[in-house]
Amino acid sequence: MAEEKPLVSAVINNHNYGRFIAQAIDSVLGQTYPADRVELVVVDDGSTDDSRGVIESFGGRVKRVYQDHGGQAAALNAGIKAATGDIVCLLDSDDWWHPGKLARVVEWFSGNPSLGLVQHWCQEVDSNGRPLPGRPPRVTPVFRLQDFLARRTYFTGTTGLSFRRDILADVGPIPLGLTFCADEYFYTHAVFFAPVGTIQEALAWRRVHGANLYAGLYRSPERLADHLRVRAILDEAMDKRLRGKGLSFSEGEARRRRGEILQEELFLARYRGDRGRAWERWRELGRLWGGAYGLFKQAALLLAMISPALYLGCFGFYARWQGLVSVRQRLIKE
Repeated sequence: MAEEKPLVSAVINNHNYGRFIAQAIDSVLGQTYPADRVELVVVDDGSTDDSRGVIESFGGRVKRVYQDHGGQAAALNAGIKAATGDIVCLLDSDDWWHPGKLARVVEWFSGNPSLGLVQHWCQEVDSNGRPLPGRPPRVTPVFRLQDFLARRTYFTGTTGLSFRRDILADVGPIPLGLTFCADEYFYTHAVFFAPVGTIQEALAWRRVHGANLYAGLYRSPERLADHLRVRAILDEAMDKRLRGKGLSFSEGEARRRRGEILQEELFLARYRGDRGRAWERWRELGRLWGGAYGLFKQAALLLAMISPALYLGCFGFYARWQGLVSVRQRLIKE
């Protein structure tokens, strides 16, 4: 007698994406994995559009959780609490899965019993579903805590994450202050409890559009300020986890993380007209990075001191021309 396949819970978190959520739900219900071994939990986080009407149209095929608006952390916590599967897979309501996604994820967990998290890449698309340029990174198929501490890892977003249930219990609920980037809390803490596996395939589509809370971060002072608030919560939780384990990031990773914060603070100060604070952050970045790479970054950020829009325009041009990136990588050892 064949062994029964594991029960998989798909958890969709939604807020005001009524125009997209039907496609997300259909992509779960249309999986090649046996339908009787898939549980779909949809959390509507206080939507004010037609989201709940769309969710209701799917009837009993969806386990519904309705709550007042509390942000992504509150929605994911509620969805995971309602889920009963052995494996829990997350999906943003403006994204959708490849039909074979769950079968591949279960195959990976079955073939690698030590894994606590399995991730895969997502093909980025615009709001109309048209593919955007870009290539997924190449990473080792399995990485562990020491790789994470040394920055030898790369994580995908919410829609590409699947966890064993016991790992989610170990990690604990997401801090409620994480109104976005809540997925980052889960994947950066899960690696403390079990190795992470990466399927080197794009098994989902991820929309990138103006309504994404993380999209256009450097173009909006409001989003920058909110991201710095969220970053502080994530860093406090990570510092606590590291202290509890008697661990620390490698020197290079600690420097990179500090550099990201300083750069965001530089942009925010510039947007707010606080040139003195912006110059302080610019000088501190130079001391932090050092070497040829530091000089390159400082020179580039001089454009941001003139105008953030000028820097972002030039950076966008630079990023599109991979030849320029290759030249820099040959000349500068980062």
